[in-house]
This record gives sequence, C-alpha cells and structure tokens, in this order.
Amino acid sequence: MSVRDVAEQIATSPKVAGSVSALTTGSGVGTVFDLIPNDIGKLATLIGIILSVVLIYTHWRRGRIQYEKTRLEIEILRQREAERIEAARKRREQHLDGRRAYDCALEDDPDLPS
Repeated sequence: MSVRDVAEQIATSPKVAGSVSALTTGSGVGTVFDLIPNDIGKLATLIGIILSVVLIYTHWRRGRIQYEKTRLEIEILRQREAERIEAARKRREQHLDGRRAYDCALEDDPDLPS
C-alpha cells in the first residue's frame, strides 16, 4: 500500500471526518467565547477547511472512478449480448438444430430470418 493510498484512506475515514468536524466546531466555539486564543482557533479552522477540501476531492474522484467502471461494465455486457444474438442468428441461418434455451426469446425477433 502506497503512502497516497494510506493518506486517502485516512482522509476518507468517517472517524477522522467526525473528529475533525468536532475539533473544528469546538475550536470555533472556544474562539467565540474567548476560551482559547484567536490564533489557535484560526489555525484549527484552516486545518478543518483543508481537510474538508481533501474529503470532497477524494469522494468526487472515487465517484468518478466508480462511474467509469460501471460504464465499462455496461459496455462489455452490451457487446456480449450482441455477440450472443449474432451467434444465434448464424445458427438459424445455417439451420442448425443446436438451439439453446436462451435462443427461444429470439423467436419473436422480427429481424431474424424465418
């Protein structure tokens, strides 16, 4: 596992997101009520903003990758279905008796020769 994978895993962890959110909120509340110095509150807010941007980016990237995988899987399934239909048509054209069970659905296909 590379350093980048580990960093992404940490950045996308719900526990890390929850604790960063809680710490950012706590430091903001502490700064408003003057319980902690302004510099610490500003630093915590800046870290929270940076981590939020990282989370948004990694979730967007992961969603994009998943979308591409799904699109490719659908394309592969379409190609396989087209190949299967073409093979069934060739068997029918050659008047072969080697019908398969899933070819029965093709009998109602108007494009097939009778």
